[in-house]
Amino acid sequence: MKTIIINTLGPQGPQGEQGISGSQGPSGSIGPSGSIGPSGSQGPEGFGFPSYTTASFTYSSSALVQSVVKFNTGNQTTNITYTGSLESGKVSLVQVTQSNATVKTYSVIYSGSLVTQIIQS
Repeated sequence: MKTIIINTLGPQGPQGEQGISGSQGPSGSIGPSGSIGPSGSQGPEGFGFPSYTTASFTYSSSALVQSVVKFNTGNQTTNITYTGSLESGKVSLVQVTQSNATVKTYSVIYSGSLVTQIIQS
């Protein structure tokens, strides 16, 4: 097994809006002007995509068997299994299973040693 790890910096989300400023107090009838009200608080920081991700790819011989993408909010793992002969290069079925339980199956059709079709079932 061989694992390759790639670290990347994700995009930063937009900044939050500034809060509303306080209003000025009423003027006094004869005396000095009233005081100015307090400033409004600043709005929250915005958020977008997770700020940091790591991707790792695991190979068995020359076949990709797993990819893991790590976000601040959790991981997404994809497992790949092959039916048929990896040694001869004739894989008949490829099954892709994601961490959210999504499963996709692909049939590989050959003409001689060339792949002529890949059919999702």
